[in-house]
Amino acid sequence: MSLQPAEELLTLATDAYAQGRYEELTAMTDDLVGAVVRTADPLVKANLHRIIAISKVQTRDYVGALERHHLALRLFESVGDVRGIGGSYINIGVCHSRLGAESKAIDYFVRGIDVLDGSEHTTFIVNGKMNLGVSYSKTDRLVEAAEQFEFAVSWFEDHKMWGPLSNALSNLASVYDLLGRQDEVLAIAKRLQALADEHDVKLAAYQSRMLAATEYQHRREWDVALRLIDEAREIQRTISSDPSIHTDIIRARALRYLGRIEEAQDVYENICVIASQLHEHDTLASAQKDYAELLAERGMFDKAYALLKDHLSNGTSDDLRKAALEMHRFEAQEIERRFRERLHTAQEQERVLHNTLPSSVAHALVTDGHYAPERYNDVSVLFADIVGFTPMSSQLDPADLIDGLTNVFETFDDIAARYGLEKIKTVGDAWMAVCGAPVYVDDHVIRIAEAALDMQRAVRTMVFPGADSVVKLRIGIHSGPVVAGVIGKSRLAFDVWGDTVNLAARLEQTAQHGSIHVSEAITSRLGNDSGQRFRFSEGRVVDIKGFGSITTYELREGEGRQGARRIRIKD
Repeated sequence: MSLQPAEELLTLATDAYAQGRYEELTAMTDDLVGAVVRTADPLVKANLHRIIAISKVQTRDYVGALERHHLALRLFESVGDVRGIGGSYINIGVCHSRLGAESKAIDYFVRGIDVLDGSEHTTFIVNGKMNLGVSYSKTDRLVEAAEQFEFAVSWFEDHKMWGPLSNALSNLASVYDLLGRQDEVLAIAKRLQALADEHDVKLAAYQSRMLAATEYQHRREWDVALRLIDEAREIQRTISSDPSIHTDIIRARALRYLGRIEEAQDVYENICVIASQLHEHDTLASAQKDYAELLAERGMFDKAYALLKDHLSNGTSDDLRKAALEMHRFEAQEIERRFRERLHTAQEQERVLHNTLPSSVAHALVTDGHYAPERYNDVSVLFADIVGFTPMSSQLDPADLIDGLTNVFETFDDIAARYGLEKIKTVGDAWMAVCGAPVYVDDHVIRIAEAALDMQRAVRTMVFPGADSVVKLRIGIHSGPVVAGVIGKSRLAFDVWGDTVNLAARLEQTAQHGSIHVSEAITSRLGNDSGQRFRFSEGRVVDIKGFGSITTYELREGEGRQGARRIRIKD
């Protein structure tokens, strides 16, 4: 052990640290400890504790470093050294942050900055703000983090401290990225590159490529991201001999998404080994998570869990405990993710089915996986068609045409919902509905007649945008048996078939403009209406294709219905 005067040892150790000779500083630790005992000067003793703590940080002994920083703090307080007090608070915050205690770290950083505020030690204040910004970002206090880094950027730029400026810009860009401010991230990347070009700051060149690579990952342009990462790795090798595991994580992700799975796997395994050796727990956890996800994507869940054990098998018991917790968390998250994906998919499918199919049909498909076709012996079918739509469609602006159709069909849908009709489909300007299927109601003829009259009344004031006349309808209604079922595989549709459907369609085609053309099956059910809601024209014999000559009627409103309350119609 050296018996050099404490002041001399302190100067040598401080110079070694300032010049980045960390191995030399670490080798001096025992001599520095001895010097603490020999000196009686409280200020020298405090600074010796501080430099010993710094040497312990280099060997990642953060608990030991905390002890020394607290000893230094008490001594600095005893002599009223503002710089020493504020600096100790900040150094204690750094140790807590390295140990993952970010709340404590934030508390000490804020104390240190407050002590130094208004003093001449602005460099210490900026250092405190940089560290505070990191802790804020780790605890998702992103706006506060950005404020700290923005202050540091301004200060470093004013004082032309290009290296620290590069670090501050890089940290600020990381926060902007989390805040979704991508344009500002790219602006900082360009600013860093300019800093590298103008002042030969290699760190800035490295960070500009890292930021650009991150942005291209967001865009999923993995080939560009990989090229930038490789350039960053080459620059990083000229700055430091330390393994580039932070860069390698991004590189592994790019390889993974480019389908170069074996290469990505090799990189992940290398990161895990090096991060474990360096006790870089955050980096190790990030690599393990990414690698496990890669394996999980390939269905290799057992290997994903085993990965966490393998790479920590030579660690401390605490490491193994963390690994076990990480495995359980991963497994739970994976199970929950699968469940939520299946649930979301099922809910989305059910929502789509209920939006496109009758509720009873959708329910059967969801619960049973199929809907068996059925024969319904007594239902009513309605077809409605807009008179003169074809020539109008060639004259109107497409947007006006669609707006007009949407208004008409949404009104019909409202009316159908009121009377319990099931819309089957729209084809061009034709609209089709049934009543009595798939859920039977014994008054289906009355319901469909009421709906048809409301439809005719609703369109009396409707005019398509750009058109010069109101909308007129032809409606056809018939009752009888149908077959109903679901057709299609990728796009399901509920539909009905049979002569009842065909005759209703023919009645619509042969209807007079603005009329409701019905068969005797309808008049026979509505003819004795006690409420006098319906009237019929004199029967006329019409030649219907496929059915021959049949007697048909026009349905009109009766006196007992004309004053009835109507559904509110869009116009």
